[in-house]
This record gives sequence, structure tokens and C-alpha cells, in this order.
Amino acid sequence: MSVESLPAERALGVRITRLVALLAVQVFPLVALALVYPVVAVQLHDTLIGGKPVAVIMVTAATLAPLLAQTVSAPIYRLIDGVERADRWRVAAQSLRAAPRALLIGAPIALLASLLVAHALTWSVAATGVFVGVVELHLVLSAVLVASYATGAKVSLLATWSSYAIALLLAPSWIWAPATVAIVVQTTVLLIALRRARSQRVGAVPRGVLATAVTRGVADVLPLWSIPLAVLAADPVHFLAGPVFAGMLPALVTYHVFFETSAEPMWRRIDRLRRDMGAMPYAALEQDLQHMRHAAGSGLLRVTVVEALLAGAAVLIVGAAKWDGVTLFLGVLAVSGIGVVMLAQVYTFGMLRPGVPIAVSGLVLLPAIVVAEAIHLTPALMLTTIGATYLGVAVLTGVMNHRAWRLPEHALFWRSALAA
Repeated sequence: MSVESLPAERALGVRITRLVALLAVQVFPLVALALVYPVVAVQLHDTLIGGKPVAVIMVTAATLAPLLAQTVSAPIYRLIDGVERADRWRVAAQSLRAAPRALLIGAPIALLASLLVAHALTWSVAATGVFVGVVELHLVLSAVLVASYATGAKVSLLATWSSYAIALLLAPSWIWAPATVAIVVQTTVLLIALRRARSQRVGAVPRGVLATAVTRGVADVLPLWSIPLAVLAADPVHFLAGPVFAGMLPALVTYHVFFETSAEPMWRRIDRLRRDMGAMPYAALEQDLQHMRHAAGSGLLRVTVVEALLAGAAVLIVGAAKWDGVTLFLGVLAVSGIGVVMLAQVYTFGMLRPGVPIAVSGLVLLPAIVVAEAIHLTPALMLTTIGATYLGVAVLTGVMNHRAWRLPEHALFWRSALAA
């Protein structure tokens, strides 16, 4: 090994270590809850609130929370724009100051969504009230967690989710305890940051900008997190949370791999290239453009390979465990896998045409899911419909990507210049 290769090798090692740590933190809540839930499952099912088991209320809230979380986390991310992520104390202080404004946006949306879901499930007033409270608590938890996720603060994330799991283990029938304890732990971290950071007040941001942030945030997570919600809606009585969330896990990990290794570096490279295009001749930029084309293709291939490997490993693990609900697990595994590949295709194309991701979610995916639910499909047919839609979008976007990335400079510069 040459001396010159050592810095590159070390840099690669640092990147791999950082990626593994990031994925471990992202997956930790699911793993921790998967370990705790079987221990307390009997008590959760035996404890009734308004005629509904605590387990049913908690699982229903868990299927709704990831979508609703974007109504508060997306505005907070927008409100802390411009704050250097390396300055963790300042990010935490700014996000804490931004949280009330974000909750004013997200809380009414969560209230309406919770009431609609409870009404559709014909729950009693008592069960509905508790369900709304659980959803709103998880909305607050999503808001206070933004700073830790934005800065990659692994210790505070592990502490918060560990406290959540421990509270569930120690007091499973206290349905509000896990989220409340986690909020207290994370808010304590933010209050310490507020005291230590020298941070200005959050500046004014037009309401339209925050509304756009919410819309984009929901559109980002809709393709994946609509899957468990659709399965629940198709057959709420026989909904099996374990197989559904286990089937989602490979796609969620792949999603984070894509954004960490492909999307984020590509966005930074595109921003740099756009600046250079205004000051440098095309000949000087040609090599950068070639590298960018290659990076786009490599990112899409990486997503497909990682998803296939993780899905294969998940099938082997579940098969060895002889788990109930294998058919549902396989259905969710397949649809979420197609979904994450579709997301990679859509976001890679969206790097050249920024409005595409939100348009796809809003104009194609959401109507397909709503129509499938309106005609009362079974979970199997629901998954088939969603999977077929995702596959069609993935293939179409793949063709568009192949064409667009042959000349990315057209979309990045010449298209807008000619339009002007």
C-alpha cells in the first residue's frame, strides 16, 4: 500500500463508519421496540380504553405518526436553514425556538387526521380521545427530535429512544408514558443547548414557504409510510403490525443509504456546478459533468443492490423464525422495495427538475392510494395496486432519467437560460 493511498483509505473508512452509525441510530427505535413489544404484548392487549386494547391504539398511532411527523419536522428544518450543522448547540437552540411555530401548523392537521381515522374505525369517544392524545404527543416528540437528527447527535437520539422503550417496558398500560418520557429527555437536551448557545431569534418566514415545506415533507415520506397505513385501512380488525413493520425495515434502511451516499453528495455537487457554470467555460466543466452522470447511475444501482441484499436477508431471517403473517410480510417487503427504488429514480430525476418529486407524490401516488382505499380493496389487492403503481412510476422515471442524465447541463443551466 502506497503512502498516497492512506488518506483516501482513511476517508473511506470514516465515511463507512459514519454511515453505519447513522443507520444504527435510524434503525434503533424499531429494533428497541421490537424487543420490548413481545414482553409487554399480553398486558397491552388485555388493557382496554374505551373498549379498545391499548395495543390497537398504539399500533394505529404508529402507522399514522411518520406521515404526520413531517407537518412539524419539515417547517423546523426550513426555519433552521442557514445554521451550520456542525454548530450543534446553535442548531438545537434554533430548533427549540422554531418548534412552537411548527406545532401551530402540524397540531391541527394531526387532530383532523386522528379524528378521521378514529371515525372510520368507529371508535368510542374515550378511545378516540386517547388516540388523539397519543398522536399529538408523538407530534411533539417529532418536533423536539429534529435537532438531533439534523446534526447526527447519536447520544441524545439513543438516550431519547432508550427512555421511550424503557417507559413502555416498565409501564405498558400507561399509554402516554413512553412519548412523554422521551419528550422530557430530548427537551432537556435542547434546554441545555439553549443556555449554552448564542443564537438569534428565529427570523420571519412567509407562511407560504412553510406551507410548501410541509407539503414537500409529506410528499417525501408518502410513498413508503402510506404502505402500513393503507394495509391498516384495508383491514383494521386483522392488522398485524409485526409483519408490516418488519417488511418495511429493508426499504427504510435503503432509503437512508440513498440519501446519505447519493442524494446529499449529488445536491452539493449540483449546487457547486451551477455556481461554476456562471464563471467557467464548458470545457473546464466537462469532467465534472461526466463524474456527475456516473454518480447518478451509481446511486441508482446502489439502491437496487442494497435493497435486494437486505430484502433477501430479511426473508431468510423470517423464514428461519417461522413467523406468523409471512404472506403479509412478503407483500409489504416487495411493495416497499419497489417504492424505495421508485423514490431513488424520482429524486435522481428531481435533481434536474426540482418539482418532480412533489408532483409525483401529489398527482400520481396519493390519488392511486385514495382510489384503492375508496373501493375497499383487501390488503393483498391494496398492496398489489400500490406496488403496480410504484413499478410503473419507477420504469417511466427510469427512462426519463436515462435521457435527462445524458445531458444534465441542459437541465441545470441551458434550459433555464433559454427560458429566460
